[in-house]
Amino acid sequence: MTKTLILCCALVAASSALTPLAVGAAPVNPPQSVATSISCQSAHTDAAVIFAAPAYMPVMAHEQGFKGTAYVEVALAQDGKLAAARVARSSGNRLVDAAALSTVRATTFRAESINCTPVAGAYLYVVDFDE
Repeated sequence: MTKTLILCCALVAASSALTPLAVGAAPVNPPQSVATSISCQSAHTDAAVIFAAPAYMPVMAHEQGFKGTAYVEVALAQDGKLAAARVARSSGNRLVDAAALSTVRATTFRAESINCTPVAGAYLYVVDFDE
């Protein structure tokens, strides 16, 4: 299943919201461990941000008055750890794009779960440097 985790980060502060990007076929009967079934309180939970790292505008870009938004595609493993990250849509400034990637790498995520089983997924992290 592919979904989008849209996070809007502005300079030092960060806030988050989740929105589906594209939905593929979900597993019909994903495996369920005994430990998971005992502690599971909700059959489905969306992927989420546990800790949103602050996004810092690079000094040189700030001095040039640059404003923009970088869209970073993130792949999360079943345990919620970042498996991969790449700039999906550039802000138009390579320094800002690099700062957006650094923000994603410093952020902590929780994987989506379906039928009480964590699943890997692809998400979109939006870092907004317009404020």
